[in-house]
Amino acid sequence: MKQLFISSERKYNKAGAYRIVYEWEDVISKELNIEVVNSIHPFFVMIDNLLTKIDINFCGLLRYRKIIHFQMLASDKSNSYNSSAVIPWIIDFYLPKESFKNFFKATKRNKIVFISSKEVFDLLKLEELFDDKKYIHLPLSLPNKYKIDANDTVYEKKYDCVLVGRQDRLLEDFVKKYAVNHPKFTYVYSVKKNNYKKVVKHNSYVYYSNKGVIISSDINNENYVNIIRSCRVGLWSTRGLEDSNANGYNQVTPRFFELLSAGCHIICRYPKNSDTDFFLINQFCENIETYESFKNKMDYALSHSVDIKNYSLYLNEHYTLTRVSQLKRYLINLFDRKNVS
Repeated sequence: MKQLFISSERKYNKAGAYRIVYEWEDVISKELNIEVVNSIHPFFVMIDNLLTKIDINFCGLLRYRKIIHFQMLASDKSNSYNSSAVIPWIIDFYLPKESFKNFFKATKRNKIVFISSKEVFDLLKLEELFDDKKYIHLPLSLPNKYKIDANDTVYEKKYDCVLVGRQDRLLEDFVKKYAVNHPKFTYVYSVKKNNYKKVVKHNSYVYYSNKGVIISSDINNENYVNIIRSCRVGLWSTRGLEDSNANGYNQVTPRFFELLSAGCHIICRYPKNSDTDFFLINQFCENIETYESFKNKMDYALSHSVDIKNYSLYLNEHYTLTRVSQLKRYLINLFDRKNVS
């Protein structure tokens, strides 16, 4: 697609949450044969955010090409992405319902907007300003580099459980209680260290075992994946259960896919909603709310192998290549067919 580019923050933003975003960008770039370009410098975005208060889209004036941009947070204020040249793909959406009208205004210049959360998308559909040709549900995914094979994928499991990234406090307490009652039980946890240099955001992590051993002090992407693959069980939860900033939204996150691709049993805490239904979370684990149910699930996980064939079949529906196929169909409506490869 010669008319289209991917706008990436990778030059300025090294935060851990963006690791998978840049991997999505790489897959889309390769499959659609479109170039990844640097997003507008944060300094100009700051100016734009000030000027949008008087409805001047400064960054929009700077744009001379159409771009796809993964937008980490939905905004109810017009910003540099509110432009006819931008196709936002919104990752996290935590705006309260009373801000929905302002969200529609903040995306009024966009020709199409991708919403990753089915829960949010279904709520937006109820609004008078919703346009079903403009606002499209396009879920998050797992990059194909993590694809597993039902016959060949086997990982050596050194540890019993892994706690990566944001953790649910109730499940974390259950892990610690289980460890007290089972002295041989080993789990791995991370400690984040922030390093901010000028406008570049960067997070680093040190991983420890509950036995006091440093597992890794240099967590790059490869080490992060290898640590997950070395554990038998992973914990996963939706954010809205405990984080007030999420305003009660409970979106399925890519870490769920990562744990499956690492061959981990998954112990989950989540509500039933259209997002958890869409991803069939209950087929892998019921919602865990009591220590007794947690203990039973952990006992089973530590004594049984995962059904890697079932994992493989499930993930085949949620790799980034699948999303690219869906993305391509939507883009055809925006561009001349002769420019669609």
